[in-house]
Amino acid sequence: CCLLIPESLLAQKKEQPDFKKLINRVRPSTVTIRVVGRDGDEIGLGSGFVVDASGLVATNFHVITEGRPFTVELPSGRQLPVLAIEASDRRGDLAIVRVDVGDQPIPALTLSDGEAPGQGTQVLAFGNPLGLRDSVVSGIVSAIRPINGRSMIQLAMPTQPGNSGGPLVDMDGN
Repeated sequence: CCLLIPESLLAQKKEQPDFKKLINRVRPSTVTIRVVGRDGDEIGLGSGFVVDASGLVATNFHVITEGRPFTVELPSGRQLPVLAIEASDRRGDLAIVRVDVGDQPIPALTLSDGEAPGQGTQVLAFGNPLGLRDSVVSGIVSAIRPINGRSMIQLAMPTQPGNSGGPLVDMDGN
């Protein structure tokens, strides 16, 4: 069996996303979160992202745990002193942390409009998988599934501990 494809279609190239440009835009807003134990040793590593240039950072609740000291660090290595946990939702696994940005505001990511991305949407995840700092991986949305009464995004991409809390962005950086 054969398929005849008109030459006009063969000549058309699909425009490929500019991953480097997108990564360079998102990376400065991605943070590393280190949780330390009572003895001062690191007991956890996760990620987060800036949602407001004045110093609001979103992460997963399980990244910061309860009552443990943690630090927030930009990809440049700049430490951002933690001022407060502004909000948290254990069931939703979300925490909003306020950090001191001093006189150097940090770029915030544009949040999506609340509508879940459709099946097949290409996405990038930023984080620190297995402690490998400032990593990025691409994948697609494989489905939107109800879990415990909430719509959750199922991904087809490799993620490991340390990616938790990092941003998942579409090809527009939302």
